[in-house]
Amino acid sequence: MDIAELLIIAEALEVTPVELLFPGLPDGEVEYLPGKTTSAWDALKRATGEISSPLQASDPDSPGFYLLVMRQLDELTHKAEELRGRLGQVNLRIDEARAAGDDSAIEAKQREKQRLSAELDQVDSYANTLRVSLASAGFTVRLLKARP
Repeated sequence: MDIAELLIIAEALEVTPVELLFPGLPDGEVEYLPGKTTSAWDALKRATGEISSPLQASDPDSPGFYLLVMRQLDELTHKAEELRGRLGQVNLRIDEARAAGDDSAIEAKQREKQRLSAELDQVDSYANTLRVSLASAGFTVRLLKARP
């Protein structure tokens, strides 16, 4: 089967091509080589080059290590965007509560704002740690500036 056929079959079945290659994601067991079985998730990571053996995932010298770091950074970037959006909404609700003179709503939204801000600070801090790791390995990355 060639790639085009795989894509056509996946589209017809309304699944991703990866699900055809590695059925039972993430926990199902698959035969990734004749006579060699592993979890579908580990087989997928082997196919994408993230790991060549289960022990290499945390080894910075393994080919897939920085791919994993980049995926984590991507997830953190999306999480930070979501948190910034939620903070914007909370700020609007605070303004609405102020206009309505609703002190209890103001207090509740201020607490929510503090919680979201703390979470965003943690996400940004960890993302910058990953960026520094990537930069030290020779990748070009943009560091975030601390929020005021």
